[in-house]
Amino acid sequence: MGHHVFTRDLTKDYPIASHGEGIYIVDDKRRQILDACGGVVAVSLGYNNRFIEERLKDQIDRLCFAHTGAFINKPIIELSDRIMSYLNSEFGKAYFVSGGSEANETAIKLARQYWHDTGHKKKSKIVSRLMSYHGNSLGVLAISGNPARQKLYAPMLKHQPKASPHYCYRCPYGKSEGKCSLECANSLEKIIQKEGKEKIAAFIAEPVVGASCCGAEGSKEYFKRIRQICDENEVLLILDEVMSGMGRTGRWFAAEHYDIVPDIFTLGKGISSSYMPLAAMICKDKIAAGISKGAFVHGFTFSGHALAAEAGNAVFDYIEKKNLLEKVGYGGAYLFKRLEEMKEKYPFIGDVRGLGYMAGIEFVKDKKTKEPFPDELSLTAKIKAECWKNGMLIFAGTRMKVNIEGNEVEQGDHVMLAPHFTTTQSELETILDIFETSVKDVMEKI
Repeated sequence: MGHHVFTRDLTKDYPIASHGEGIYIVDDKRRQILDACGGVVAVSLGYNNRFIEERLKDQIDRLCFAHTGAFINKPIIELSDRIMSYLNSEFGKAYFVSGGSEANETAIKLARQYWHDTGHKKKSKIVSRLMSYHGNSLGVLAISGNPARQKLYAPMLKHQPKASPHYCYRCPYGKSEGKCSLECANSLEKIIQKEGKEKIAAFIAEPVVGASCCGAEGSKEYFKRIRQICDENEVLLILDEVMSGMGRTGRWFAAEHYDIVPDIFTLGKGISSSYMPLAAMICKDKIAAGISKGAFVHGFTFSGHALAAEAGNAVFDYIEKKNLLEKVGYGGAYLFKRLEEMKEKYPFIGDVRGLGYMAGIEFVKDKKTKEPFPDELSLTAKIKAECWKNGMLIFAGTRMKVNIEGNEVEQGDHVMLAPHFTTTQSELETILDIFETSVKDVMEKI
């Protein structure tokens, strides 16, 4: 293959990315690929964004790194202040790391130490949901509800309890959306009762699900009930906004759509628009104050990296300067309008879901029964490959079959469109046209 890089798939010959231009990546053979998913729902403000690049150059001239065991730095002070300015006054501390997995590891370790240091030493279990994904390190892989990603490493993972997903399209309880008793939320209460509330430290959930159930969003009623259950049982609520935060849904934080205030939440990906590796764990003041003697038993070499934090400050400035939250709002409305039209038009599109520029599409063999296409058909891979052939990159979800309180739930193939916030109306139409053509061509072949 001509190089020594340990690639994600050692059997595959990857093109070499040369440079970026707006929402396109250009390879070394000068082929342009339209990025319709922000890489992995991570790039939000385009490639070769001069505003961000100039800010990084200025910061390089001042300081890139000073270890947080000895110093803090101006960019992380400014970025933490910026985040807090958009939050409920109960929030007061931000811990900066290099990626979403690290942010979620930080969140669950903080939850554990908070309870330990406040005299609840048995509280160590983290409840999550089936059909979720919280990261690749062993701690957050264990709390992910994604069997395919866990299978190989199962002997190394500590079992953590899993509640039901909020997956209205395939409700495991046989209920219709809006006509239920929130059995999916109440499954958390059942787990707490079974395990004992004295053992449960936190519940973690994605407000809008990413790789494990593309675009599956919550509801105000669902999260209101979750918040109530957590409060009644002294369980911390952690929201994983690594993918859905930083404007991706048309609000700074997806939780704003549900009128919910977590105890801890995480940001990643779009917080730096991937110009630097950056993520964050944000907590309420009371959580930080609960740490005995102020010493959090945790840390990474690159925590609080000054150059990375300045990328985050630049992202905030650019989104505000260009009024991009509003743009994601009306752009997202158009995106979903077109996708809903496709859903009505084609029998193989079963569900369209999500918020803003985070749109999940699920494919089915039979729209009436919601029967998925056979797993061995690898439909998701075929659709992604056809889009690639037509010069566009999309995000492919992980399909799975799970048992939810005795009911087997099998997903259909699903993908996500997650345009850059800087995408023009013309470019958005091109994305949707290529997507429709690619899906149609694949379906005609099978």
